[in-house]
Amino acid sequence: MIVDESSFSGAEDFCVGFLTLKRGKLIGRKTAGSTGSPIIFNLPRGALVLICAKKDFFHDGKEFIGFGITPDIEVKTSVKDIIENRDAALDIAIKNLSDK
Repeated sequence: MIVDESSFSGAEDFCVGFLTLKRGKLIGRKTAGSTGSPIIFNLPRGALVLICAKKDFFHDGKEFIGFGITPDIEVKTSVKDIIENRDAALDIAIKNLSDK
């Protein structure tokens, strides 16, 4: 499964189940580390504060809120990838599947 910093909330919960059930590998960049269940406080001058209101963790007690979930295969996006409109994580995921 391909993940990155835009993977949060239910996506991270899904990652926990995916890894726990040993359904495959996570490929890409570390997840966001947020439940997506914030309590929102208004501050002066139109500012907002969002505080995580839900505690999620792996079955063994390992926490990921505030840290993110590190993929099994980390893929760094390079400037060249962006210029060439290439998804390095997708390329590695396809290669990983092809090798099986």
